[in-house]
Amino acid sequence: MSIQSTRVRVEIEGVGVLRAELKRFMAPMTYDEIVRKLPLSGPAAKWDYAVYVPVEVKRGAEKTIYSMSPGDVLYWATNGSIVFVFKKAPPPTHSVRIGVLLDDPSLLERVKPGSRVMVAPD
Repeated sequence: MSIQSTRVRVEIEGVGVLRAELKRFMAPMTYDEIVRKLPLSGPAAKWDYAVYVPVEVKRGAEKTIYSMSPGDVLYWATNGSIVFVFKKAPPPTHSVRIGVLLDDPSLLERVKPGSRVMVAPD
């Protein structure tokens, strides 16, 4: 029997810790690969609506999404990144939803580009 969800800590330099839950039903193959490789870390990059972190995961987009909302956690296949959304916007091309933030996503607005981000089991 496989695990259906995994709680993670998202530790962001200069901001603090956010909790998230990755959910297998959203994108099972992507979920399995990401969870298997935890902890993942990298430098933050930022758009006006999300923070993304390049990670050591290379997959296609198994269940592409066409909208995203604050609190969504995505895997962006084109860039090999995990994306944390803090404003409603169109998603990056070839993105899949893999989970949700359990804490206030507006904290992500304080992230500075280049800040270290680590995603680890909680």
